[in-house]
Amino acid sequence: MVDYIKLFDKIIEFINWDTLKYSVFKLNTDNKVSKFFTKEHLKSMIYYHILQKDNLRDLSSGICMSKKLKTIIVSVSLGTLSHHNNKRNFEVFLPILTELINKAVNIGSVNESLKRFGPVKLIDSTTISMSLNLYHWALFRSTKAGVKIHTRFDLNNGLPDAFVVTNAVEHDKTTMDSLMDTKHCIYVFDKAYSDYKKFDQYTRDEKYFVTRLKDNAVVTEVKDLRISRSDNRLLDLGTQILCDKVVKLGSLYTYQTKETYRLIKILDKTGKELTFITNIDELFSEEIALAL
Repeated sequence: MVDYIKLFDKIIEFINWDTLKYSVFKLNTDNKVSKFFTKEHLKSMIYYHILQKDNLRDLSSGICMSKKLKTIIVSVSLGTLSHHNNKRNFEVFLPILTELINKAVNIGSVNESLKRFGPVKLIDSTTISMSLNLYHWALFRSTKAGVKIHTRFDLNNGLPDAFVVTNAVEHDKTTMDSLMDTKHCIYVFDKAYSDYKKFDQYTRDEKYFVTRLKDNAVVTEVKDLRISRSDNRLLDLGTQILCDKVVKLGSLYTYQTKETYRLIKILDKTGKELTFITNIDELFSEEIALAL
């Protein structure tokens, strides 16, 4: 049986409480608070996630019932816990998260097979639904509230290294400038992040990417390229590369890219056709297809 309290103790050993103290002071998140301070809030929510509790009621009652746990985490009512989850500024915890991510990246092992590509980072988002009655600021549908977490995953080290939180109603592409912040790095992301004007800017800034092409995309072919393969087979058996072309994206009536891009189309082993767009010239067709 897992000793969750011991696991909890090990995790909070990594936290620099002076960092949290400064963040609390800067954002004033303990103003007019008499008991359930930001530090206790963080401890409670860490324990909540370790136990994989389904709701706040389970956490509140669990803390009240455990004598050992009450010496580590302040006992708190369901109402107080819910109130602070709703009202306390979540940004107070971001410096702690950043420090923990940096620590994990520094001790992580590098994937040797990816060294040829240089830094490779994956970007994707997930939406978390929330109660509309409690979180009016997160409205994104007539009867629903929610936030969207955009995570950047460092594929070389096998760890996330950045994230952006937005209202769920905001479009994915609004976060791209924050997440694509390094030159000479390959970013792999879903077609929901597509923005042709930004594609041109990233290309000029030497920020490389691989993404899927939207089904309704307007494409102007410039020339065909020879399909190129790695010395060692990279794709699954049954996956075929159908073409590798140089194209421009978009319409002259809205926006057509000033730069040209490679379009690589494959037929995967299930018979599904996938089309990739990239601004990387030097990699094999097969290596680009491997990205997604």
